[in-house]
Amino acid sequence: DFPRFNGQEDPLGWLNGCEHFFRHQQTLEEEKVGLASFHLEGNAQLWFLQLETDLPQLSWDDFKRHCNLRFGPPIRSQKLGELAKLRQIGSVADYQKHFSS
Repeated sequence: DFPRFNGQEDPLGWLNGCEHFFRHQQTLEEEKVGLASFHLEGNAQLWFLQLETDLPQLSWDDFKRHCNLRFGPPIRSQKLGELAKLRQIGSVADYQKHFSS
């Protein structure tokens, strides 16, 4: 069975369920967004209708990214942002020493 998503919970589990279904059914890349969108309900369905208008050639990877940004917990987005902004200011040896002690 293909999982359904209404936007009330973290989308990670739903997206993983989609990936599992796609692998098992050998779904073509260009069919994934359309198939997943048929299983959206409520706020998630409304969100997708707007997203599809804004980005008509949406790839599956872009769909997942936008879904996580819209429905995922803010902590995940914030932590990923912090990670992306990290810059190396010392040597790898200094880093290792700092976290080994």
